[in-house]
Amino acid sequence: MEILFYLHITFLAVFTALYSNYFRIFLHGLTKIKITHNAEKPRVSVIIPARNERENIGSCIESLLNQSYPKNLYEIIVVDDESEDDTRAIVEKFQLGNSNIKLATTVGVKSKLIGRVKALNCGLAKASNEIVFITDADCKASYCWIEHTVGLFSECVGLVCGYSAIDDEKEKNLWIKFQAIENIAFLTLCAGGINTGLVIGATGQNMAFRKNEFLKIGGFEIMQNVHTGDDVVFINNWKDLSGSAIKFSKSIESIVKVKPIRNISDLFNQHKRWLSSMPRLVRRVQLFYLTISILNILIIIGTVSLIFSSKLIIFLSISILIKLISELAIVLKGLSFLKRYDLLPFYFFYEIVQIPFIIICGVASVFTKVRWKERSIKVI
Repeated sequence: MEILFYLHITFLAVFTALYSNYFRIFLHGLTKIKITHNAEKPRVSVIIPARNERENIGSCIESLLNQSYPKNLYEIIVVDDESEDDTRAIVEKFQLGNSNIKLATTVGVKSKLIGRVKALNCGLAKASNEIVFITDADCKASYCWIEHTVGLFSECVGLVCGYSAIDDEKEKNLWIKFQAIENIAFLTLCAGGINTGLVIGATGQNMAFRKNEFLKIGGFEIMQNVHTGDDVVFINNWKDLSGSAIKFSKSIESIVKVKPIRNISDLFNQHKRWLSSMPRLVRRVQLFYLTISILNILIIIGTVSLIFSSKLIIFLSISILIKLISELAIVLKGLSFLKRYDLLPFYFFYEIVQIPFIIICGVASVFTKVRWKERSIKVI
């Protein structure tokens, strides 16, 4: 038992040190974000994959029609991904009064691509402009989304990412607040990582890229068998294969808002989908997520072991404190960027819940099927 005790302390110390060092790197990266804008107004295409989005697609399109960007300089491409409701009919109604709305479909398209990736690829084939935006049907774009994001492109920048924020302002549900803080924490880490070369992810709800550059590195065709986590795989491919830079916008002017998930079962399945994409990431990114996972497991084991012995309490407390301080520093940066300090009272709930929740979702992602848009997905 003594050997196990000292092994646990050793691993706890090593992985706590690695974890805090990662967060130090991300915090340094956040200080390097500079907001610069060019005045060019190129034509852009916005792609929205949509499957059974009757409740959301209307408000998404309305937010895109109501942009500060000149309406004659952008097109909206909705890709109907075999919807079984009246998503297509809703889009067709919008088309009657708006010539810049196009409708594509995945029906009858032969492709080795699956799900959202297939829909995005169909949209890309229909896009007529060099700058391509992607978002989701359950999102609402801020008024200056296109204008602000386009302004971040330059000769050397080929991909721009930004925040998607959970639309939780009128919500009191703790699980919705959990989503809001988690979302901000993750994307703030992504922002810091992009500026230090450790590109751990992004959100496909708020992304824009140069079409020709993307096609040069293989486009969506190199994402065969990517059923889930396509946004993280996307940005990993860009980092490794493209010669152009990635920029992250921290401005509140360039966010998109996304509807929260209202039941725990759907939230659980969402996280299973995300975590199931980890094996497809590049090695250095896998090591980052592995460090997080091992530290969380060590903390859980240590907490349970306190029932039988209190010898570990000092070492465990130090590890948890370092983890809390590291994560709080990132969260505070994100809350500052988005002016969301109202979420701070919910931070303690987020910290209590996140470790067991993520571990359970991670185990489930390995041993059970995940679902996306009423489709079962076999994770390879």
